[in-house]
Amino acid sequence: MKTVASGRPQPIAGRIGLIIAIAVCAALSILDHIDGTRIAAPDKVLVADIGLYTIIAVFLVWLIFFRTVLGWIDGIIGYFKALNIAPLQFRSKAITIEYILCTLFVIAIIAFPLNALFNRDLADRMVQEDTPIEYLTSIFYLIATLFCVVLGIRAKGKPWLRFHLFFLAFLFFFVGMEEISWGQRIFHFATPKEMEKYNNQDEFTLHNMYSISLFQYPGLAITAFLLCVFPLWQRYSRRWSGLLTAIQFPVAPTCCAWLYLGGVASYFALGAIFLTPTPLPISFSKYMPSVDDEYLEFYLSCLFMIFSVTNWRILLSKR
Repeated sequence: MKTVASGRPQPIAGRIGLIIAIAVCAALSILDHIDGTRIAAPDKVLVADIGLYTIIAVFLVWLIFFRTVLGWIDGIIGYFKALNIAPLQFRSKAITIEYILCTLFVIAIIAFPLNALFNRDLADRMVQEDTPIEYLTSIFYLIATLFCVVLGIRAKGKPWLRFHLFFLAFLFFFVGMEEISWGQRIFHFATPKEMEKYNNQDEFTLHNMYSISLFQYPGLAITAFLLCVFPLWQRYSRRWSGLLTAIQFPVAPTCCAWLYLGGVASYFALGAIFLTPTPLPISFSKYMPSVDDEYLEFYLSCLFMIFSVTNWRILLSKR
């Protein structure tokens, strides 16, 4: 069945995609319970498991009520169109800094696996605590925060765009500060005793409470949608593009989707080299399971910075 002119998505393709997503999540769940490979006790990853199971449940609901969900989406689009919200307009040409950042990102996702292939110990040391890569990850998120805040302030007459930009700024700021434990090792303050009891790394962070990474699975899902799914929907799906346009959501350019897929490929290559596959706390070598995850975090920070820079293509004239 082919996609029709009205923009109705191909039901069979949509269901196949959902089934694949469910299978991937289920496989991660099974791997997460392999004895002798994880580094954390079961109670420490309980919250992360709940997050994974929740994602599986959401995919299942979407699969079962596929057409109903699409009907809701059409209703939402109709509601926002009735409000006469002006769609966002963009400058057609990218600025030079976008090309530079994209080029540097491509170099990075190729260079890091090659470096790990020839010197795993060096590649491991490069992503330890208080290394340049860790601080750059935080800095890139904070740069993305700044761009979103400034653009949000300037987005007068576009309340929905302003709301989304401020929300993205909050997410970027939170992740960037969590990455450096809110400056704990910079300003040398201690972890509160109550937090230390439940924090898997004894740090002043929320994402390590009760688990190796409390927000890991939801975070991976959110980043996948922001950097890959939304841009592809905007480019290739008339229905989903209509929804994103109707709510004035700032969507990353299509190039971010391809860069994201390249980053994921680089991440899996690093996992294969270090023998720390998947985003689960599993390692088949002397290296910590999170070594490849640190590189992925760096890639994501780069992409969100690129995303925030490309938002400056949005025309803010009051029309």
